[in-house]
Amino acid sequence: MRAVAEREDRPAFVLAAWQPDASASACGRCQARFGFTVRRHHCRYCGHIFCIDCAGESIEASFLPPLQRRREFRRDMRAQSVVRLCETCDEGLRGLCAALSFGSAEGAEQFVEHKLGGSLWGLARDEHGRTYAHLAAASGDLSTLAWLLRRVADSASALVCARDRKGRTPLALAAEEGHLDAVRYLVQERGARVREVEDPRIVRRFLQAALERWPAGAPPLPHVAPSAPA
Repeated sequence: MRAVAEREDRPAFVLAAWQPDASASACGRCQARFGFTVRRHHCRYCGHIFCIDCAGESIEASFLPPLQRRREFRRDMRAQSVVRLCETCDEGLRGLCAALSFGSAEGAEQFVEHKLGGSLWGLARDEHGRTYAHLAAASGDLSTLAWLLRRVADSASALVCARDRKGRTPLALAAEEGHLDAVRYLVQERGARVREVEDPRIVRRFLQAALERWPAGAPPLPHVAPSAPA
């Protein structure tokens, strides 16, 4: 897999700005003119205005920062649990999740840069409470996991210890799938704690995966004789 180039000038995540209704006379995607039968609709990710055909997608509000879950991005407006997206932002978010799940750092970078305007909120969660780090860790691709945590550096520490709705951290998912490199990276370089893996069944699966990858010619695991009864 080709390495993803790091950009020194990459900006931090920037909240979207709500586009004023008066500034848009036509849909930002298909250019349909607004009028009595063609109404304006805002995408909650980019804040731009579209017709209903071009902004007919929806997604869990937990994918967005709290302020962008509110109409006009105003704190005095009620937060929504499901929000409207334009086609481009919907393709970007869903494509990003797919790329992370399949272990493609290059694909994830392409979706962020070309569909999401280069801005990525690191604390997003899906309907199962999984973060982007959960998806990348479960894929087992070390380069994808490392790319993600560098890409959202301000949120990296929170992501490493985040738990999904089943109480699993990215480390627990990596261990469950037997991804040794991802486990080593999370523990040694990102400060994840081994005690996060609480399910003994996951521990057994991980040990089995470790034994299957024990290098040929390496010394066997030390044998510990059972203690003699007192």
